Amino acid sequence: MRALRKAEQGFTLVEMMIVVLIIGVLVAVATPVFAGIVDRAREKEIQADLRSGLLAVELYYLENGEYTDDTSLLEPLEPVVVYYSPEHPVGTVALRLGESPENDEICLFGQSAGGEWYAVYRAADEAILYGRAELQDCSADMAADWSPHIW
Repeated sequence: MRALRKAEQGFTLVEMMIVVLIIGVLVAVATPVFAGIVDRAREKEIQADLRSGLLAVELYYLENGEYTDDTSLLEPLEPVVVYYSPEHPVGTVALRLGESPENDEICLFGQSAGGEWYAVYRAADEAILYGRAELQDCSADMAADWSPHIW
């Protein structure tokens, strides 16, 4: 009977614990890396939505000579953009007209799923400015220190 037990092959408890330990270390290293990738993807998603929203705003401006914050007029121009609603503010694009009576300036704001706010300022015949700002009134003063380079 003893000869049969020696002939049987298998893993010892120590060997199994070492394998479990190695897998645990690999998971511990990979999880933060994966989480960082997901967070960056969420940031890029809202930035892309803001650029798409800006395209819709620009198309409307070219056709009508003024900006609008009426999303029902913009949705047909760029249907992939999800516009802001108080019920679902995260991951959506909010529009704010500037203070000018000619409606020649507009801001787009968006909050990523990670909580970061991004914004775009556009005035007629001026450069597009990109910055970080929470939802607020649109003005040239707000965007004074923003950059023409994408975030």
